[in-house]
Parts: sequence; C-alpha cells; structure tokens
Amino acid sequence: MESKNTKSLSLVYRLMNSYYGEETLKRKILLTLGGLSLLSLLYKFVRTFYFLTRDFFPKRNLIQRYGKGSYAVVTGATGGIGKSVAFRFGELGFNIVLISRTEDKLKETRDWILAQLPGIDVRCIAADLGSI
Repeated sequence: MESKNTKSLSLVYRLMNSYYGEETLKRKILLTLGGLSLLSLLYKFVRTFYFLTRDFFPKRNLIQRYGKGSYAVVTGATGGIGKSVAFRFGELGFNIVLISRTEDKLKETRDWILAQLPGIDVRCIAADLGSI
C-alpha cells in the first residue's frame, strides 16, 4: 500500500511526464539538481575562503594600536614595493625609518616622501642587512 506522499509525488511526476515527455523531464530534473549542487559547492568554497583569509588580513587601525608618532621601519625602501610601503605608512600617519644600502637613494626617497607628506619625520639608515 502506497503512502499519501508517495501517491502525491507519483501524480506530480506523471503530470509533468505527460506535459514534457520522459526524456525532457529527466534532463530538466538532472540539470536542476546539478545546478543546485554547483551553487552549493560555490557557496562552500566562498565561505571556506573567507574563513581562511579573514585572519590573515585583519582590518585594524594601526595608529590606534601603536599610537601617533610611532615609527615604521621599512627595509629596501629606495625602490619598488619598499618605497610604496614606506609612502603608505607615511599616509597613515607613521613616521618612517628607511633602510637601504645606498645613501644617495635614501636621501632621494626621503626628499620625495617629505615633498608629498610634509608632516612626518623620515630618518635614513644606510646598511646592508644581507651581510649581517
């Protein structure tokens, strides 16, 4: 003896089958289930990526944490990424200690930063940290 739910599902299946045809109905059901499965996997991937990366890139106010007038030490600060990082710390309100091997480039970088951010203190140290 069939239960009431089984009879209802059987009736729905028969009605849809008569309207769409058996092959088309199976295809639509499989496509729908496949799409829902892909959406579920995408959601799980995004959620996992968020939980793994949220602690690596915390949103902190560094000035509140370390105080106004704190110094940020940047090595390799005369070009490329180091120069950009030093400038960004200056924009945030940090004073900067630039460390690089070439004193001329250090003075040039210090003058460039002070021209754009006159309210900060920039100090230079010429040293080759690779030989320590």
